[in-house]
Amino acid sequence: AVCKAVVALIEARPDKLMPELENVVNYMIHTSQHSDPDIAMEACEFWLSFCEQEEMVESLKPFLGRVIPTLMRGMVYSEEDLMILDNNDEDAVVPDSEQDIKPRHHRARTHDHHGGGAAGGSSNSDGDSIHEDNGGDDEFDSDDEEDDDDDVYSEWNLRKCSAASLDVISTAFGDQILEFVLPVLKDELASDDWRIKEAGILALGAIAEGCMTGMQPHLPSLLPYLVQWFKHEKALVRSIACWSASRYGKWAIYESGPNMLAVYFEPLLAGLLETMMDNNKRVQEAACSAFATLEEEAGSIMVPYIQPVLETLMRAFSVYQRKNLIILYDAVGTLAESVGPELNQPQFIQMLMPSIIERWEELQTDDHHMFPLSECLSAIALSLGPSFAPYAQAAYERCVQIVGETLQLCQQAQQDPSIEKPDMDLVIVALDFISAIVQALGDNSQPLIAEHNGVVLQLIGMCMVFESVPEVR
Repeated sequence: AVCKAVVALIEARPDKLMPELENVVNYMIHTSQHSDPDIAMEACEFWLSFCEQEEMVESLKPFLGRVIPTLMRGMVYSEEDLMILDNNDEDAVVPDSEQDIKPRHHRARTHDHHGGGAAGGSSNSDGDSIHEDNGGDDEFDSDDEEDDDDDVYSEWNLRKCSAASLDVISTAFGDQILEFVLPVLKDELASDDWRIKEAGILALGAIAEGCMTGMQPHLPSLLPYLVQWFKHEKALVRSIACWSASRYGKWAIYESGPNMLAVYFEPLLAGLLETMMDNNKRVQEAACSAFATLEEEAGSIMVPYIQPVLETLMRAFSVYQRKNLIILYDAVGTLAESVGPELNQPQFIQMLMPSIIERWEELQTDDHHMFPLSECLSAIALSLGPSFAPYAQAAYERCVQIVGETLQLCQQAQQDPSIEKPDMDLVIVALDFISAIVQALGDNSQPLIAEHNGVVLQLIGMCMVFESVPEVR
């Protein structure tokens, strides 16, 4: 209760706290190490709230030498954490339960929805943010952040709070914190206790954005170690290593030096592709998400690697359970966006399209996979251009059908409260796909449009006056 009151005070009247700051900080450091993890977490949230007060954050500087080691100790998995995680090392063949799969909603595809920035949410998370762990534990997703990964263990806890606090402190103070982080990090990464090593890898990822400049001299030796840990015996170490490595992907691509792709980027890419086929679903998820982050950062640099990447993605389609397929669709769509028209090669189309189209045609309209797979196909259509023509008519007609049926059901639900309202995101994703098809085919889309012109114009007119969901308009 004391910690909650102090956090509330700092958020409402931080000026009232300043005269007693040293005493408060000492109390919070002590309480952050409390044997009760719930009390420790309440104290840990003080650092998050404090760093949000821009006019006060600099006053934390004298205490960083004690705060940072405390946070790093709080990032180690507890026994309770591990019990809740139900860490089955080889579960790739175990089907997902429906409760494991969070309903997916349409989102605009942007070039910052994956990766690794300061304390925020995922993906989806989750702009470019650290709260989107992608390492199989959604490490830092606070209650306020979007959680695109929806892991088994999504509860806000001391570990995530400590990691998020280290993230925001690293963003606030940058390389100044490294004198306190690096000694602890060195010991943790060298530890024989896998839980301590894992916490060190998490910390390494947590400081990536805030301390990138200061970390650069260490990355030539650290990044290969991260790639080696993709093969660690513990699945939780493998998964967090994938996430942490992806946070430094931009360095491997652009900042490691001229002509150094073969030294850092290619081993990282190869390691992630191999780890995507891991026997553990959490590791698959982490590796696939990390790969999507990497390919998005790399952009056209991915072009020479399209063949091995597609081979891995297609293999993954045959082994992933339903939850990880959602991430896989996103990885395929991101590849199409990254390489653009370079994907428009007969051998690549033959590798990719039969499986993707078959899956889309077999999906029920209300299936959770409809959103990510339609978004994936939209990206592919734009990448293939006129070569998408063999698949265009069936896709176009189904999208028109989805829009029509959803709008009709919406009208019925407005008249009859007993009818469940449909998910209007279906309309958004279908309209986006129609737009992508027309854009891909260019002038060749005219016969397709003409065939359904009356219906499409009527449906679009209905969408343009749809007031309850602005995105539909």
